Amino acid sequence: MDILAQSVLPDSVAVVYVDSLKLWEERMLSTDGRLYSVTHYSDSLLTKQEGSEIYFFSNGTVKSTAMYRNGELSDTVQAWYYDRSVKRRDVYENGRLVEGVCYGPRGGTLTHTDYRKDTEYKGGIPALYSVIAINAQKVVLPDDEPAKQGKVIVRLSIDKRGRVYDKHVVQSLHPLYDAEVLRICEHLEQFEPALRDGEAVPCFYLLTVLF
Repeated sequence: MDILAQSVLPDSVAVVYVDSLKLWEERMLSTDGRLYSVTHYSDSLLTKQEGSEIYFFSNGTVKSTAMYRNGELSDTVQAWYYDRSVKRRDVYENGRLVEGVCYGPRGGTLTHTDYRKDTEYKGGIPALYSVIAINAQKVVLPDDEPAKQGKVIVRLSIDKRGRVYDKHVVQSLHPLYDAEVLRICEHLEQFEPALRDGEAVPCFYLLTVLF
């Protein structure tokens, strides 16, 4: 059985504030409404994870669970194969791995690998801001408006292959500055995909451009 083929493909994202948890909850959904993942954050920009992160198989069973405190892995991280056999059991404290074991699909231990790898632009931050600098154009405001100083933050939605499939401004400076940053984003190439338990997952990336 191809375990990876059992993954739900995310189609849409819903973000709500859960008052009982005092956290923002992001739910990635498939076209038929099945859950792909549920992740919690302490802020509305979804920059700092807090509480649980859960991924699901297509049949609705849990693929992996992790806990975060102040944006860092904490407590227990667990993962399972499609047949419910244990794939991983890690213990973290303040982002530091205390102990961890990875298991093969037929039992026995495997070489331990990191549970989480965040997305990054191919070539790193220097390559990312090189693209921005090369493609940036001067923003000219109407005569009665002074030039602005500040920043525009854009949330990039990145798929499993590291491609940007959506983008929107989450912190605005001025409509013309916002439009310029969105235009620059059209020139961005691929990101390295984010990984959870060695499997590529869709994610967000917050891009900040200063003026």
